[in-house]
Amino acid sequence: MTDAPRSARKPIPVTVLTGHLGSGKTTLLQRALEHPLLQRTALIINEFGEVSIDHLMVAQLAENIVQLRGGCICCAVRVDLAMTLRDLHHKRQLGEIPAFDHVIIETSGLADPVPILHTMMANPMMQKHYAPDAVVTCVDQINLERTLQDDAVALSQLQMADVVILTKGDLATPEQRERSRALVHEANPHARQMQVTQGDADASTIFLRGLFEAGRTLQPAGGASGWLMAGQPMRHGTPRDDTGTDPSVHRGPRPTTHVIHTDTPVDLVGLGVFLNRVTNTMSDRILRIKGIVNVASRPRHVTTQGPLVVHAVREKFYPLQWMPDWPDDDRSTRLVFIGRDLDSDWIDALFGGLCLLPEKGR
Repeated sequence: MTDAPRSARKPIPVTVLTGHLGSGKTTLLQRALEHPLLQRTALIINEFGEVSIDHLMVAQLAENIVQLRGGCICCAVRVDLAMTLRDLHHKRQLGEIPAFDHVIIETSGLADPVPILHTMMANPMMQKHYAPDAVVTCVDQINLERTLQDDAVALSQLQMADVVILTKGDLATPEQRERSRALVHEANPHARQMQVTQGDADASTIFLRGLFEAGRTLQPAGGASGWLMAGQPMRHGTPRDDTGTDPSVHRGPRPTTHVIHTDTPVDLVGLGVFLNRVTNTMSDRILRIKGIVNVASRPRHVTTQGPLVVHAVREKFYPLQWMPDWPDDDRSTRLVFIGRDLDSDWIDALFGGLCLLPEKGR
């Protein structure tokens, strides 16, 4: 069976499912893959043999790819992720495996999700065929505090998350549950937290929601909120020197947020210089950049009327994309910077000098 033309044209959304050892990733997967939404999912296991997934399969992982119950397929990373994804794409195109329209990568409990995101963002073949959909991080509420103290990777798993699944709440004490929620918020105040027991969660609330992409999450239920409303904006091109957070939060690992929000159209060339300079200068402090931009003049080849979507993880940029149309009536530029010890004054001044055209009344 080969793909329908429509699914072949669009990049396949990829969910990165991460979390420290014993955090409940496989239990969540076991239940999630039973949901009709995920029936055409390819599951990639990051390190074959480390995690027991026999209960998911109709066969052992004796071959490179096996078919699971419900139409999903599963494989293990044999050499590296890029080669595994390329192999899946080719077999899918040739009709050698069932067609799939979603990929879940279950990482090793000791794996940092950043290199996986970089693989999809920096590899030309990956950019064409795959696109990050969300980073989902499972958290063991009984052991979270000790895990964060012992392993820096656990912190990275939290900081990169779009959704945090709080597990083992039925076994944790009320104090452990409350402490876990606080620690997650401290590491990543923009992630959605979900309490899940024994993997019992509605898969449609976790997967295939486009949470990684800035332009697809501007209007969550109840109006604009989340990352878009974080921090103090720079309105009408007038810089503000406040990140919207108390300076005391700079102690320890907690990231801070800075938002640029302007109604003045942005110079596209200046924007590229600005973003490169920010990531080069603050590469050790920037965690994520995302947002939408109203450019003053778009290239001739761009025929859509929507904004430019900007997204980066650490120093790596996802390819710039143009949305077909604006997601709401607001035509302003909104850029969100998440990192540690961000120099908001410097960011605002650089943006104003490079991106805002003088004739527009800067």
